[in-house]
Amino acid sequence: MNTIIESENTTFGEFHEKVSKKFEIPTLQRPYTWDSNEVDKLWEDLIENEPLYYIGSIVVVKVGGSTSTDQIIDGQQRLTTLALFLISIRNYLNLKKAKKVSSLKKEISSILTGDEDGKRFIRLLFLNKNSNSIYEKLVYNEPLDESEKETQNRFLNNLENINEKLAKYTPKCELKKINILFEKIKNLQIISITCKDKSAAYKLFESINATAVTLATTDLIKNSIFESLYKNSKDLDYAEKEWNLMYERFNEKSGFLKTYIRHHWISTVGYTSHSKLFSLFLKKYKKESKVLIYSKSLFQNSSSYLALRTHSIDNLVNLPKVRNKRNQIREVLEFLSYLGVDQVYSVLLFIYNNKIEDFSKDLSRLTAFQFLYKYVPGSPSTPEKKYFANYCLGKIDSTKLFDGLFSLCEKQEVQFVKKTTDKIKFFEKKSGDVQFVLEKFLYNKGGSKKFESPTIEHIIPQNEKDEIYKKFSCDKKEINKLVNSIGNLTILEKEDNSGTGKFNQPFFDKFPLYSNELFIGNKEIANFDFKNNPQEAIKLRGEYIARELYAIFLITLKTGKWK
Repeated sequence: MNTIIESENTTFGEFHEKVSKKFEIPTLQRPYTWDSNEVDKLWEDLIENEPLYYIGSIVVVKVGGSTSTDQIIDGQQRLTTLALFLISIRNYLNLKKAKKVSSLKKEISSILTGDEDGKRFIRLLFLNKNSNSIYEKLVYNEPLDESEKETQNRFLNNLENINEKLAKYTPKCELKKINILFEKIKNLQIISITCKDKSAAYKLFESINATAVTLATTDLIKNSIFESLYKNSKDLDYAEKEWNLMYERFNEKSGFLKTYIRHHWISTVGYTSHSKLFSLFLKKYKKESKVLIYSKSLFQNSSSYLALRTHSIDNLVNLPKVRNKRNQIREVLEFLSYLGVDQVYSVLLFIYNNKIEDFSKDLSRLTAFQFLYKYVPGSPSTPEKKYFANYCLGKIDSTKLFDGLFSLCEKQEVQFVKKTTDKIKFFEKKSGDVQFVLEKFLYNKGGSKKFESPTIEHIIPQNEKDEIYKKFSCDKKEINKLVNSIGNLTILEKEDNSGTGKFNQPFFDKFPLYSNELFIGNKEIANFDFKNNPQEAIKLRGEYIARELYAIFLITLKTGKWK
């Protein structure tokens, strides 16, 4: 058998005794990230399959020395979740005050904990202190403080999910069914892969990717970095610590991490697709010194990138301290997030790091472009991505960047109007993009100052019992579509649009009030024949607003200014 990498068939119940008594999850591993989808799938596998079901491999690194604690390099998500299953079973037995279960509880305890010289220890140790603290309290059934409940909710959410499933599986806590479930968990089949050292583990990851299962680019780059820095313990410790912090930073937005690593590359090295990123990384970063420089840049920029994606203005420390300017930046970043675009964040990260004096203006221009480009026929070759990458590399200047983006959107009014009237809709609690564009429309038309507390108003109310609904000649589905389209929407002050507000009344009572509004865009509502032909009025007003928005956003793309 290979002395560097060895494999062995085992079960979950035997794993802690057969392979090693104690394991730790090193900082190089991502935090516990499984959510309800993975928990649901594992539960279904347990319930639907016969005993001896295979759940995959666990990769272990032998630490050596006097300690018997080895490291889990791959498989911690499954091991942690299975431990939560056992914790849930034990807690359920306690809750139901089940009798004749002492041997079962003792066996569960022997899998979760061990005994060494009369001292109990937890078999699975997280080197991340927050994760380890909450896991230890769950294993020992100790109360959690509020800060732990907030920061480690992935453990708690999954445990609660398992608790609910267990209660449905056996509402009366039938010992026979509990034993069947426990035996299935205990006898889950595992292939334990033991590596002599970390270097062997990193090579194993790459060989797995080359010959069998494709790993995520994120994991491949991470393991390549650690392998490159392996001989320098100080640099390796730094990289492991910072990578773990980066994982924690992206914990609630884990999907952004993969995108960030690619966008960081685009903003510093050049354009690449996800599929080519790892091979380019291997070609460019062969020397340890260069790998360390890349790693530091990757770690240091992660906070700024996440703040840009989540419009967390307080975490963008390089921004000007002027309150009004910061509020505008937050609003534009929030609107940009609603558009569901990714590539623009690579160039935004570059501008934030290198041209902060242009950030507010360029953010507005890029956001205007993304809004327009979302609703005009784009090129299959996505030329904007190359514009972004070339600007980051200094191959084109700001003028050429924005002239190029402008050329992709100009002379497209007809297509833009058609798409926006069909696509821009009101959705309950998910209409921040609609509110933003309607505010820009009203401010551009003029007539009053900015809103204090703006809310979206349906000109024809959503209440189907309103008298105006008798004027429609289409079915309910089409009416609902029209009522929530941009032609039937505007912005009012919250105090006028709720409670005893003057506009919070039936359509025929409130419609005359629009002609007295200060905003010209709201005054103009009276120019459309909502009272007699609401279908046509909504259509015509929607097209009118779309034409105005096309002109407004083109001007912002050109100038970087909003009204």
